[in-house]
Amino acid sequence: MSRYLLYFIAGQTIWGLLPVFWKMLSRLDPVYLLSVRIIFSAAVCGLVAFVGKEGAKNLAYFHDGHLMKKLGAASIFITMNWGLYIMAVNTGHIFEASLAYFINPIICLLFSALFFKEPLNGCQKASAVVAAAGILLAFCLYGDVPWLSLIMCFPFAVYSVIKKTVNVPGMVSVFIESLYMVMPSAVYILWMNGKGAGASTVLSGWEWLLLPMTGILTAIPMALFSAGLRGISFSVASILMYLSPGIQIFLALFYGEMLSPIMLINFAFVLVAVVLYSVGTIRGRGA
Repeated sequence: MSRYLLYFIAGQTIWGLLPVFWKMLSRLDPVYLLSVRIIFSAAVCGLVAFVGKEGAKNLAYFHDGHLMKKLGAASIFITMNWGLYIMAVNTGHIFEASLAYFINPIICLLFSALFFKEPLNGCQKASAVVAAAGILLAFCLYGDVPWLSLIMCFPFAVYSVIKKTVNVPGMVSVFIESLYMVMPSAVYILWMNGKGAGASTVLSGWEWLLLPMTGILTAIPMALFSAGLRGISFSVASILMYLSPGIQIFLALFYGEMLSPIMLINFAFVLVAVVLYSVGTIRGRGA
């Protein structure tokens, strides 16, 4: 097993377990939490990337205007994904978050064909059709679609496409992406603290240690994701993305969430799509 594959699997496992951590901070406003996460992510990644013998070399990336534009775009999409994810977890919608990341690899699959010209076989095409059919059926029966799941998965799929085209060390990449959002994050934190709705009025004692942990638990899986994505194909990365939402399903049950009929239909169809996609990917790699 290559080290890139191990990096990617480790990152997905950490992401799968993150709802446990965010639940510990659920008394804080989701956007406030997102802002804290961004600032501490920038701090942690900056220390790792620029303090040491690689620091001068990594600074050179800032002189690449084309790269900086790509990472600026990536910053927007990953910030959207982070914020929606925190909101979903801390408002009792882990199932929706999990469904988003089950759908996400299928969206990535379509993007891999569209942007990277990776061919799709019959099973892989069928997986996308089945997943879409589940959403359509739920809408026809109940007049609703899993909007939160759909809104969550597209930003991360676009982010993945951008990151596949960027050859930058993981910590450097996450630092630059976070850096773009540090200023608005700091302004929001100051504003919330001024209103008396920040961490100073909610947290006490050891709970303050959870704030810097937002940066550490963001930086590590993001760096593993970035490092792993550089060494494996986009289609293989797509199938490995099922590890994280699989873990989240068990966490949702643990926290007492109930599957609505709409979500049950979507999950049933998406799981069939996962099987089809997995079979198609395995056959494609064996061909």
